[in-house]
Amino acid sequence: MTVVGTYLGGEGATRSEPRTWISATLDGLLLDRHFGRTKQTGVRERFVQKGTDVLNLRQVSIVSEEELAEIAGALRLPDVTAEDLGANICLRGVARLTQLPAGTLLLFESGAVLFVTGENKPCTGLGEELQWRYLSRRRLAEKFVRAALGKRGLVAIVVKPGLIKTGSAVEIRTPNSHHAVP
Repeated sequence: MTVVGTYLGGEGATRSEPRTWISATLDGLLLDRHFGRTKQTGVRERFVQKGTDVLNLRQVSIVSEEELAEIAGALRLPDVTAEDLGANICLRGVARLTQLPAGTLLLFESGAVLFVTGENKPCTGLGEELQWRYLSRRRLAEKFVRAALGKRGLVAIVVKPGLIKTGSAVEIRTPNSHHAVP
């Protein structure tokens, strides 16, 4: 598997911007909007009062080229990019990335290691961003959520710091496995 893109999202931005490399620290990705070991709860965390500090389990967002192509095909769009989804890392060679379980490790050439905390669920906000790119398409925001369900990628935390570079190799290890995912 290969890293085909690395990205950072600015504070308040939905889209992410391409970078040659990103710096993974134990607090997340430097200069990314999701940086921090903790975060305040919002609409995704319904188990505690909104605005409560909790552990940040979505420091990093990961997608695959293969699943992006599936989403684009389902929406009949020329493409859906990692930037459209606000992702930090885009991989090639993992057809069913979103189906990898929580606890999966991503080991990068540099020594950086990410721990998958779960699926990144699609939201209408990203669909609205796509709507701006494809103004002639009606109801794209609603259609995006259905098309991207189970294909939007994963969220993870950094467990070993390091640089993650576009073009570098990544090994994927699922929980209770000492072997890489083929």
